[in-house]
Amino acid sequence: MPVVNLTLPKSMPVERRNAVSDAVHQALVSEFDAPPDGKFHIVATYDSENLLRSDKFLGVNRGDDFMFVQITAMNARSDDQKRSFLRGLRSNLLASAGVKPQDLFVHILDTSSSNWFCLNQACN
Repeated sequence: MPVVNLTLPKSMPVERRNAVSDAVHQALVSEFDAPPDGKFHIVATYDSENLLRSDKFLGVNRGDDFMFVQITAMNARSDDQKRSFLRGLRSNLLASAGVKPQDLFVHILDTSSSNWFCLNQACN
């Protein structure tokens, strides 16, 4: 049950924000073995003047749809699963929300299962 923090442009319509969230969740379920009913996403938006970024870092031209996707999950995923997740995510976002790969910044935080609690008990 990963927790997802999405930071999206404020100018992005709500329907498209929902499509982004759905695309992320679909990739988590198919590539990360996340439970289908375990969707926990926090969506924050930014005005263009409040995002400080390098538009050409690593030679990549970023556009107005630039977004951050931060996944916090138990450290039970292999590097291969993480790469597979990223491929699935890129594909899903392009197909369902029109998000180009160069407008995507993904950060995965692995945490110990001892740091997760649900209903006053450990979730591991």
